[in-house]
Amino acid sequence: MDVYCIGNPLIDMIELVNDDFIRKMELSKGTMHLIDENRRTLLMNNISEPLISPGGSCANTAMHLADFGSKVIYSGAVGRDKLAKNFANGMINKGLKLELMEKNLPTGTSIIFVTPDTERTQNTYLGACQLYDENDINMKQIKQSKLLYFTGYMWDTKKQKEALASAIDIAYDNKVKIVFDVADPFAVNRSKNHFLKLIKNKVDFLLANFEEARMLSNKTNIVDCVDWFQNNSEKGAIKNGKNGSFIFDQEKKIEIDPIKVKALDSTGAGDIYASGILFGLIKEYDLKTTGNIASYVASHVVKQLGPRLNYSLREELFDHFKN
Repeated sequence: MDVYCIGNPLIDMIELVNDDFIRKMELSKGTMHLIDENRRTLLMNNISEPLISPGGSCANTAMHLADFGSKVIYSGAVGRDKLAKNFANGMINKGLKLELMEKNLPTGTSIIFVTPDTERTQNTYLGACQLYDENDINMKQIKQSKLLYFTGYMWDTKKQKEALASAIDIAYDNKVKIVFDVADPFAVNRSKNHFLKLIKNKVDFLLANFEEARMLSNKTNIVDCVDWFQNNSEKGAIKNGKNGSFIFDQEKKIEIDPIKVKALDSTGAGDIYASGILFGLIKEYDLKTTGNIASYVASHVVKQLGPRLNYSLREELFDHFKN
């Protein structure tokens, strides 16, 4: 197995809105909000015809990675409901192996509002996701994988944190490379000290955007952020939106130029960028090639509405980035 992924299975509901709507709903633009069932009902009553698809940051990354030809397991918790079946059906046809644990809460949903500047504002009801625990982890599969991948969203509930701690220990003890995507600035607000300890002691490859990196490092510009992470982590990539990204190890940092396209929606850009990084790590490509792959695949998803491509990049990827 190439990658064992642990994430929050969600059904995405994506709606195009303007900035006035964001203000009316009292939302913090460009971030992820954890919401309860009452808030979910309020938001649902204020949208019309959303684009609906299986989602969750880690699930999007896993799906794209499987489409690239990698062998991927995705593990998470869902409810015993129709949405769970919709999620599974949307993932299985991508070639993933699913390990979905059924719980006694509804399947999680993420209501995503996209403004004209392509920023996405997420409103996540975790539902069954929050009941994922260490008994749901397939220890044997983690030991047999090349990489363990997860995001900072998994630190939002006690059971999930305990599950991730067990998975990380299993991977670390069995020399399985650990890839951590910080995922969201609010996740840093909630778990900064834990993230820093994890990054310094266990993580082999870190993924973060500039805002997350700034908050973790207390630096004010991206070059200083990268320098700080070079001294406090093994390897990683810092994304900077339309300005490109940096990929680094402890000896060098490489600026990855953005691919200029007409962007419609940034939803899922970070997720598919992560899949490009994972693909490069699996193939043992050099840092620059790995960063260019991530930039290349991300340039495709921002041209459409929604976090998942409706076409395959597998052949194109191999044509452009042959080892």
